[in-house]
Amino acid sequence: MEKLSNYNEFLKFNQDLDLEISSSYSSEDNNSNDLNFNEIKKINSILSKTLKERINDHLIPTNRFDKKSTVVGIKTGFLTLDDFYSNNSITGADIRLNEVENLSVIDIDINHHDDKMENQEVEQLSSFIIEICKKNDYILGRTPSGGFHIYCNSDDSWFSKLSETSNSVTQIKLMKGLDLDLFTSRDPNKIQNILVIGSRVIYPSNPNEIKQSVFINGSYDSVINYSLTDVLKELNWIEKIEEIFAEKNKSKIEKKIESSNNSNSNSHEKYEYEEIELSEDVQKALINGLFGIEIHNFSHAEKSIEDELTLMPLFQAINNLNENLIDQAYHQVFDYNDLTENASKNFKRVREENKDIKQDFRSLINIIKTWNKPYYKENILPLIGGVEVKKFDLFNDKFDFLKFKEN
Repeated sequence: MEKLSNYNEFLKFNQDLDLEISSSYSSEDNNSNDLNFNEIKKINSILSKTLKERINDHLIPTNRFDKKSTVVGIKTGFLTLDDFYSNNSITGADIRLNEVENLSVIDIDINHHDDKMENQEVEQLSSFIIEICKKNDYILGRTPSGGFHIYCNSDDSWFSKLSETSNSVTQIKLMKGLDLDLFTSRDPNKIQNILVIGSRVIYPSNPNEIKQSVFINGSYDSVINYSLTDVLKELNWIEKIEEIFAEKNKSKIEKKIESSNNSNSNSHEKYEYEEIELSEDVQKALINGLFGIEIHNFSHAEKSIEDELTLMPLFQAINNLNENLIDQAYHQVFDYNDLTENASKNFKRVREENKDIKQDFRSLINIIKTWNKPYYKENILPLIGGVEVKKFDLFNDKFDFLKFKEN
């Protein structure tokens, strides 16, 4: 039986099934109808629960005001919401989203990048989002960074149009100052963490201020009766998202064709650049910028660093740090980033296999620039004189390590 991927589809399916069964129920259809009833029972059990009931026992503590959890693993059961709110020493928690069936989160980022809105525009956008969520009784939280989280039921069939395998699609730029990250739970084996509402966070850019996420509408006692696509349609964003990904898919196809044509050419481009040296202060700042990044074990297709970060290029970049800082960098990567299950399993092996391979400092700088751009602008650029390093886009091309190492 085909999986029902959103609440409205479930309701229609339930109604249609009632009509079908009331009109005829022959013995030869018994097995099929048993499957239908089992599916309805399962979905109804999930969708009738409160948000608290759905996420309980799937929380990971975050201490020392870190935004990301310090526990790596698939099955948690370490924390309940009652534990979280009753223990003041637990400053925050992540929901291990991949363990929570049929739950998705829309992460709305406002002014996280260089092209920022004016304050009046931010207020108008925030008011629009809050109004839509209150009108439709969506569960809405304000994040410590000033954005929003909307909790909703998943719509896997639609999400598959954006990504065939991942539990997340990030950095969807809808307009100036407005970016979306979409997180879902469709693959239980791919770790996906989301900061739980009520968490307190200290950001590296402002170490003297504690910020906390709060509910704007709804609560942990609310029941979700709407889907991911329901919310995006109400916000008038779904068509724009589909246009963006249709263009991305078209661009990927064109790049594959271009790559195929280039591979048949006898010419081989050389990347030429001068080696650079960085002070220990800059290197430490780079290490601190390695947080909150989804890191994969290995890329099986030609992808740019903007699409996916994997262990091997990251480790080879880390290996160029001062020897006394390398272990610290590896601990930072393991403790403060979202490693997939395979990345966690293969972490030590990939480190050992690449321990003698180093890449130019540019590659590590570019990783921070790509995945933590606000941190890069605020903490890295000033340390390197505020000047972009020449030939900085080596990793923005497809990962071709043979070419990259020709230097």
